[in-house]
Amino acid sequence: MSDATSIRSNDQYSLAKILGLWFIAALPMAILAYVITPVVAVQFNLEPGLARWFMIIIGLFWLFILSMIVQYRELGTLRWPVIRKRMWYQTPTDPKTGEPNMKLLWWAVPAVLLNALVALTFIDPMLDKFFFSVFPFLEPLSVAGRAELASPEFVGQWWLLGVVLVSMLLNYFIGEEWFFRGTLLPKMQGVFGGWAGIANVVLFATWHWHQPWDWIAIMLSFVFAGWASNRFKCNWIFFIAHGADGVFMFLLVLAVITGLAFR
Repeated sequence: MSDATSIRSNDQYSLAKILGLWFIAALPMAILAYVITPVVAVQFNLEPGLARWFMIIIGLFWLFILSMIVQYRELGTLRWPVIRKRMWYQTPTDPKTGEPNMKLLWWAVPAVLLNALVALTFIDPMLDKFFFSVFPFLEPLSVAGRAELASPEFVGQWWLLGVVLVSMLLNYFIGEEWFFRGTLLPKMQGVFGGWAGIANVVLFATWHWHQPWDWIAIMLSFVFAGWASNRFKCNWIFFIAHGADGVFMFLLVLAVITGLAFR
């Protein structure tokens, strides 16, 4: 990497740039979810939940494209050895010694456990109930937005596995992760300092305009992962914690396709 490229890659973003990129990322997803999804469902005679899923995939792909545009403008290349360092896909760094230390990846374990605790217990429904008590007018959107795919009509529809794998790739790696952690997080210390990881999780949660009722749950689920990724300059920690969601999603879809969900 040239000296000029190295300097550019270390420049920190202003608050205006951080929020501007967040807005450019979030607005298309809201349009896709609330404006385009109903049209697509009617025009192509799709189950509403499936149409919504397809539109979310497009929104996630936009995050990938946006990430690559930003990376290329900053670095002048998209070669993985260069952009992975810019995006902190590297060995965790000990903040006390400044040396890489693979053992620090164990911080991903409590991050995964916190995510599972929120998602798989009463906490998530409780937070949803609280949200709708404050914003009751949004509850109909929640009901309409749920993917109604847990239906016997999807038994044997193995093509759904292809859809879920594409969704997982974009949701848990090159889409959300490359944009929020890879593109934004390393550039947020100039504004937020040691709180950059927490601020990043807030941006990540509120990006979900298509499901604002999940904002609180997302923040709580990943607050530890955001802190650890920022402290140890390693986004593999957040990737592992976030990717745990993908495992559950894959198993649920597989249960529907094989019919196990209805036995």
